[in-house]
Amino acid sequence: MWHYLRVLTSLALRLAEILRDVAVKKILQNLFRRSFRGRLISRLNRHKIEPKLSFREKWGIRKLVKSPDVWPLLWALSPDSLTQLASHVEERVMVRRGDDGSTSNRSRLLASLVQAEIMGALDADDAQAGLSHQIRLVVDSVRSLDSKIPLWDAIPHSLDPDIVLRGPMEALGLTTRHARAEDLSETDPLGAARLFAEIAGRLEAEGYAGLAHPMRLEEARLLTKGRDPVLAAAAWMPLVMADLADGSTPVCNEAASAFKQLAGIESAPAWLHARAVAIAHLDRWFRDPAMSSTSLLAAASAVVGAEDPSAPELLALATETALAAGDHKAVAHIRTVVEKVIVAAEEDIAVRLELALAEAFE
Repeated sequence: MWHYLRVLTSLALRLAEILRDVAVKKILQNLFRRSFRGRLISRLNRHKIEPKLSFREKWGIRKLVKSPDVWPLLWALSPDSLTQLASHVEERVMVRRGDDGSTSNRSRLLASLVQAEIMGALDADDAQAGLSHQIRLVVDSVRSLDSKIPLWDAIPHSLDPDIVLRGPMEALGLTTRHARAEDLSETDPLGAARLFAEIAGRLEAEGYAGLAHPMRLEEARLLTKGRDPVLAAAAWMPLVMADLADGSTPVCNEAASAFKQLAGIESAPAWLHARAVAIAHLDRWFRDPAMSSTSLLAAASAVVGAEDPSAPELLALATETALAAGDHKAVAHIRTVVEKVIVAAEEDIAVRLELALAEAFE
């Protein structure tokens, strides 16, 4: 029996090693995709949860599944993993409702539904990657039967970012340029930023948008360090808007600080300080459930007054955020500002703002 088990374990170890890199890359790449998180939320909405999932809970779950410390719990279907995941949901997703236990019960319910639906939210092409990862989890379970089985240390138990990036970087011939960009970071930040932008562009063109994100972030940081307010502002905004759209704000605070720093440069656009304030308010709103939407809408209106090119999108996001919090009167109060922006905004933004006004006056 034990000999047979050891043979099976050795085969499983070998299979896990062969499939490990592919599985890790594919799964992690999928977690960065909005489409994946959107499908997950859609599948959760099919369940008859009472009360229904709130806006904040949906955004909280979308943000949670991107967290490296949480993602192993999404796949390990065990009582311990469910308890740990429920704890993360309780701390980072739920809005406190009191001490009657309702929040804890709901956290465990949401955690169990996320675990149940996570595989169904994967693209068909990534199903093999999910299966590969679950094979590794089975092998880990076998480990508890006999801690003396050799070669267990060969199985990685945490994600190494270098593993995720190494394959695509080498396949696209970007390793040398990446090393060059890192070397230039201290002496020539603007030159290094151009190289990081080039690398990110190649990764995005080849379908590795999630892996390009760290490169785009480094580009924005280096443009800030190089004191180029125009290019830095342009580099930060896609990162900020992507995070805000996902209900995740790790970049916002850093970007707001960068905008405030750059606003003091003589060549900086006049609207940069107003943008910094608006981004800081959006960041705070997602982290502080008790925050009023009035100050957020005021900051977004100030961006419009400063003629920031990103004002329409920021205003749309601010109005939608206020409506999600139930602050219809606050949105109605800035009707004149919204209508002014609708006239000149692109069609998709104009439609969002028109819908926001319509809901505010229902």
